[in-house]
Amino acid sequence: MEHASNDLSRLLEIIAEVTAGRYSGRVMGLTGPETAEPVRTIAEAIGLMMVNIEVREYQLETLVKKLQSANAQIRDNIIASVTAMAKALAARDAYTEGHAERVSQLAALVAAEMGLGEEEVKRVALAGLLHDIGKIGFPDSLFLPHEGKNPKEIVQKITRHPVTGAEILKNLGFLGEAVAYIRHHHERPDGRGYPDGLKGDDIPLGARIIAVADAFDAITTDRPYQKGRTFPEAVAILKEGAGTKWDPECAAAFERIIPKIPSQAVSVKAPRGRLLSLPEDRQSGIRLEPGPPGSAKLRWLKPGIDFATYKRLMVDRVVFFFAADSEYKGMDPAELKQLADGFHRRVTGAL
Repeated sequence: MEHASNDLSRLLEIIAEVTAGRYSGRVMGLTGPETAEPVRTIAEAIGLMMVNIEVREYQLETLVKKLQSANAQIRDNIIASVTAMAKALAARDAYTEGHAERVSQLAALVAAEMGLGEEEVKRVALAGLLHDIGKIGFPDSLFLPHEGKNPKEIVQKITRHPVTGAEILKNLGFLGEAVAYIRHHHERPDGRGYPDGLKGDDIPLGARIIAVADAFDAITTDRPYQKGRTFPEAVAILKEGAGTKWDPECAAAFERIIPKIPSQAVSVKAPRGRLLSLPEDRQSGIRLEPGPPGSAKLRWLKPGIDFATYKRLMVDRVVFFFAADSEYKGMDPAELKQLADGFHRRVTGAL
């Protein structure tokens, strides 16, 4: 009787553990022939129940992983689709092509500099990439010169794009606060921004970061209304507007990440479409051309530059325009190779 009493006590302890969600293999010790009935039968039933529970848990975990993977795929597809729309939108205007990618990269650098976590940096970068998605509804005519158009009507349409962008994206729950960053990236610390006239810290930090990145890229890129400024000039403008147009901490953080931004390389268009980079002090007659996203901008010298006056060339990158360039259509491959080899010798000889 004492042995049976001990088995029953162990069984009751195991039942209490199982009830509390603590599963162990102790119950299997009560399923052998040495265990008296009905304890053995009950222990076997509990053991079978625990096996079934573990199987169900494994099935649920597998299903959850599949659902998470499917949701991630759907999320990535949605982001890819929206991003493609944003790029197509930017491509309508030669002056802003690549702008969204550059703002995204700059905003991510600033967010990291300000100590934001990895996930928040990604969120800021994504919002930067999509910050102008609200312009998707703009007619093509709005991207053309504004002569003869109603300025007030143009301003009304332009200042509406953050709201439109937020409306487009608001049902994508995985974007989280990124939607608010998109809505408020044109707010100002002094409350004179749009669309809601928020002030200071009422503006989400992500939006304040994007505002600085957006302004910097606009300042340093050729636009219909202005020539692109140099990095130092742009930083000076941001510092001057800190506290009124842009958040002071974000502007200061932006100044600190300047060394991490691809330099404003100076490129020269040599005869037959070859590009060489020259030092900053040799920029006479240079005009700014937007470079590929994430790369340094190209600067083209006026035709007729005399390379003999330059004793040494600083090569930042070299670009060849081959068959895709209309200048080379129908060109003999041997002649093209000779041209490329000659150019290569010229570059390496200058190093």
